[in-house]
Amino acid sequence: MNGEFSPTPADPRRLGRLWFEAVHTLQAAQMGEGLALMNDSGLTLPQIIALHVLQTHGPYSVGAIAARVKLSAAATSHLVDRLVGLGLVERSEHAADRRQKRVALAAAPLARAAGGACRGSGRNPGRAGTGARAHGLRGAAGGCTMKHGFGPFALATLLLWAAAPPVRAEAPAEVASDGAGGPLLALREAIALGLAHNPAIDASRQSLDAAGHKIGQARAGFYPQLVMTLGYKRATMNQAMPPYFADMPAAAGGSFRSFMSRETMDNYDNFSAQAALTQTLWDGLRTLGSLRASEASAEGARADVSSAQDAVCMQVTQAYFAALAAQEATATALEVKRQMQRHIEVARALVAAEVRQRIDVVRAEADLAAAELGLRRARNAHELGRIGLNLAMGASGPPGYRIARPPPAEHEALPPVEEAVRAALVRRPEHASLAAKARAAEHQVMVARSALWPTASASASWSHAGYELGDLPYNWSLGVNVSWSAVQVVQTRDAVGEAEANHRALLANLRSLELGVRAEVEAAIVACREARERMEPAEAMIAAARETLRLAEGRYAAGAGSIIEVTDAQALYTQARLQLIQAELDAALGRARLRKVLGLRPCAEEER
Repeated sequence: MNGEFSPTPADPRRLGRLWFEAVHTLQAAQMGEGLALMNDSGLTLPQIIALHVLQTHGPYSVGAIAARVKLSAAATSHLVDRLVGLGLVERSEHAADRRQKRVALAAAPLARAAGGACRGSGRNPGRAGTGARAHGLRGAAGGCTMKHGFGPFALATLLLWAAAPPVRAEAPAEVASDGAGGPLLALREAIALGLAHNPAIDASRQSLDAAGHKIGQARAGFYPQLVMTLGYKRATMNQAMPPYFADMPAAAGGSFRSFMSRETMDNYDNFSAQAALTQTLWDGLRTLGSLRASEASAEGARADVSSAQDAVCMQVTQAYFAALAAQEATATALEVKRQMQRHIEVARALVAAEVRQRIDVVRAEADLAAAELGLRRARNAHELGRIGLNLAMGASGPPGYRIARPPPAEHEALPPVEEAVRAALVRRPEHASLAAKARAAEHQVMVARSALWPTASASASWSHAGYELGDLPYNWSLGVNVSWSAVQVVQTRDAVGEAEANHRALLANLRSLELGVRAEVEAAIVACREARERMEPAEAMIAAARETLRLAEGRYAAGAGSIIEVTDAQALYTQARLQLIQAELDAALGRARLRKVLGLRPCAEEER
């Protein structure tokens, strides 16, 4: 007014739409150049980030790389194996601790690979991306220039993606019912609890104790048997007259006959003391066979204790990793719920700016309700997993405990089948137990055959007997007894046949076990190899799903995408995350089962 210039107030809705369009254009350029960098170098995003970490911070252990790259220990180990195979990094033993491995960049990382990628893609290798070199990826981005000149900027975008919240959320503080903030229970501690409290191990130890007592019983057959008796009785002494007194003349023996034939209630004291010693001289090897059979049975019982311990270790390991997978699935479900809450906030902001329709908010609310339902199911599965772990341990862990992820383990080279089978047959306690039982059955054949032989024993005794304690005359005896039962020959022959059949049955079971051990070893090696091979695709899938979700969220925030696109990307991410958890579980259990079938404890720290 009055000829003065008055600026027109800006429309906030129009400014909001312009802002979203600008963000969408910039983000599309960043994402395209970032994906082009990955395509030209032939590397995945986690591999590029790992190389950046090694270039920036120097040699690292596998565990340290896993913490930096925000991947699991098993997935990081596969990633390092891949980079070592490509000649991009080198792995060596730690100078102070040879059990640890140090990973460092190779002398000329990615130089040949990047040059070939640039030539193959038609890009100009002469325009070196010095910005990318500044980020430590000398070969990955240094030999190629992005067509929009965004090479360094795209690489920075990729690294910012990696700096975002990790895919695997540790049990957040919000999930109090899931044991967040509680003590960590390590696999070694869980196995120690199982070995100390599982009743199956105690039962096997009691059987071993009983077998030891049987050895003592069998050994007692070699010792002399001493029997000592003391007797006292008060009795009458009436007796019938002998027949030869009946023919005596009355005049000669009448009074004597009347004395012998009388009956009276008069009674007298009777005292006796005796010590009898008996020693078996020969029993047809019955006692020796029983002793050898008892000793073999004790060896089998001792192997059964080891077998029970191995079974408990494997049971605890399986329950441990199942509970760990449920715990991480719960953390993933909680992360999905939080992402859905952010989606609702973005949708409401876009609806308020009249960029989107109300249906986007309704769809986001429905997705949040589904995420809440999935979280409750995951928490229930988590509780069931801890119940199963407590059952395997035979005791409850610390109140509110969390499952600790085991430290990263170096992948051992898979052994040749024949060598593994031979080692398994030597170490497996099941094989040792059955072999001992077969030896016991063989000695039982000796015991059964002993009935065909005569037995010989020597005896000696010393005794005192009389009617008054002050007048007990002594008697002694020495003797040798030989006996043989001819009527038991047929019965003994059948007993021998039964014992021999039992021995042959155990030998057949032993051969069957050896075939089963071979099959178990072969299957465990195949399963372990397959589980290791699944890790890299699963990790690549989660990386792609993460990128897809972020792209979809960016497109939706910029007004270019739809809420359905974000929902689909979220579902893909959740599925990929759960598949990665399952792949890690299978890899850990595959290694544990391989150690189990080889006769080793599933946990390396719990060797016999």
